[in-house]
Amino acid sequence: MSHYCRSDGCVYSEKYNRFYFSRGQNIYSCSFDASDFKLEYSFGENGKILSSFQTIELFTYDFFVRRMLIYDDYIYFIRTNAETGRWQLVRLNIKNHKIDEMTSADDEWVIGYEIANGYIYFKTFDSDNIIRHYTADMSLKERKLVPDPIYFDNIGVSLGLYDGKYFYEEIANGQELYKINPLTGEKSLIVKDERLTGNADLLCVRENDGIYVVAENIIYLGTIESEVFGTQYIGTSNNNVWKISFDGEFEKVLDFPRGDIETMNFVEEGVIIHFSQIYHKEINVEDPERAAFVFVLFEIDENGNFVNPKPIGNNANNEDLITFFEGDWH
Repeated sequence: MSHYCRSDGCVYSEKYNRFYFSRGQNIYSCSFDASDFKLEYSFGENGKILSSFQTIELFTYDFFVRRMLIYDDYIYFIRTNAETGRWQLVRLNIKNHKIDEMTSADDEWVIGYEIANGYIYFKTFDSDNIIRHYTADMSLKERKLVPDPIYFDNIGVSLGLYDGKYFYEEIANGQELYKINPLTGEKSLIVKDERLTGNADLLCVRENDGIYVVAENIIYLGTIESEVFGTQYIGTSNNNVWKISFDGEFEKVLDFPRGDIETMNFVEEGVIIHFSQIYHKEINVEDPERAAFVFVLFEIDENGNFVNPKPIGNNANNEDLITFFEGDWH
């Protein structure tokens, strides 16, 4: 069963068995076991790692390279043009390390793009201050206007999730989830539901299964004291996952009030969810403790619910998290 999820600053090429990732104005790669570290291309010194012993200072550079995707021998990405400040769609040839500027930096601003089955679906903010959606061949030599996109005036970078034929996108604050085939113009409403109100995020679409979303659900867990701002409430908002069937039926598969969900990916053993934070100790106290950037593997039971979580990756041996998941983590 295939599934399609969001990606951004790190991509993997099965053809070359390497990971490619961006840092500032630079694109690096490493082999599957994180060895053989290489600089693939540099637009400048900002973000460059000078040696393997360098202390990396986070947030000292802007995100010059973003939204990386792999297709055949190319890494596609959006970069900030140093002269105009506009975002361009660019691709790097993995074999010869040559760059192709696929859009102009003078008369259009690429807001977002997705690679589909043999074509690119992208949107721009054009010189006449109008947002337009296009389909194009992989080199962007031939482009076609999409006259009726899902959300024509949305300036957000996302074009939704792609399942091999359709793109799925939620209209911000509109309670509506649509699908569209940009090649044919076929567009239809899947569901209109108040649970999509607010900052609902599409996480993943899974073949013959449905679309997985996280719905905004604000829960306060405690407070922190700041000399500048005084008492501030803290908690979570992206703490649940719903599966929406392709005919619009909702089913909650995870309720996790102590964590904020960033991404999810299905694997053979179940599903891996990346949490930006998990409040894994005492709550309803001032300044409750939390763990940041945690990957958790959930099993999937016979009803499709995410169960039996365990931390993996850098937190696989975190005794506090292990104890938390063995207890009442709901």
